[in-house]
Amino acid sequence: MRGDSRLKFLEWIDEVGGGISDFLESFFVAGYGASFKRMEYLRNKAESGRLRDRDQREKEQWLRQRYYDFLYHLKEDGLIQKDGEDKFKLTLKGRFKIKELAKAKKCALPSVSYSREDSESVIIVTFDIPEKDRRKRAWLRSALKNIAYA
Repeated sequence: MRGDSRLKFLEWIDEVGGGISDFLESFFVAGYGASFKRMEYLRNKAESGRLRDRDQREKEQWLRQRYYDFLYHLKEDGLIQKDGEDKFKLTLKGRFKIKELAKAKKCALPSVSYSREDSESVIIVTFDIPEKDRRKRAWLRSALKNIAYA
């Protein structure tokens, strides 16, 4: 893929640069006469904090991107439209979609929350649900998986 080597090099620079800054931070924080173990502890602490912050930034960026993708798809489907700077309003198609989803939710299958009891006997479960009732088949499979029969 184009840019893979550039990405790997930049990630390496980030790691090395972070490692050097972690080392210098631990060196100056530990103070004169600090043991190697103390400096190593402080370096590990700084590194874990830096990595945790980076992971948090990446997670926030991922969530932000999901939000904007979601809005984009709603606009592309014609369910919402922009009304001002950062405001959106529901379209007529969006209102119909709400009614359609509410109706589908009313006839939804029950949630799967069963528990399994241990038994000495072997239990074989078979079922024959037609392809046209695909949702019911999927529900039954998930119920069986939930109680560890699959």
